[in-house]
Amino acid sequence: MSVFDEQWSSALRRLDTFFGEDFLLEPLAVPTVNGRPDVNAQRVADCTRSQVTFRATFRDIGSTQNAKGRAMADNTTRKIAADGPHLRLTPGDDGFPFLSAGDRILRIKTGEVFKVGVALVRGRAGLQVPLTPVTR
Repeated sequence: MSVFDEQWSSALRRLDTFFGEDFLLEPLAVPTVNGRPDVNAQRVADCTRSQVTFRATFRDIGSTQNAKGRAMADNTTRKIAADGPHLRLTPGDDGFPFLSAGDRILRIKTGEVFKVGVALVRGRAGLQVPLTPVTR
């Protein structure tokens, strides 16, 4: 890791401390039948991993916008949606061993519950984790 990367990672950790908020990770696993994952079953609590409270930066749903420059009125074009809700996590020394797609996250600040999507590595900017709102 270069000197810049180390300094940038350190700065992101400080930003997460200031701008971030706390989340509770509820690990979930796919149940197995005869030693194989049952793809049709609902996920259940994963007893091999414990619940973890962590800090991350939350980004809410972006606004919807109309396409511009098509010489058409806004009400005749389809809306274009921006990114959905997601978390930005700064990589720690041990990476992100606790987070897995399909887990459930509780946003402690508001009580909202989300399902974790497949994380996207963003290099120096950390990890972007897409979220899907869950109704209990």
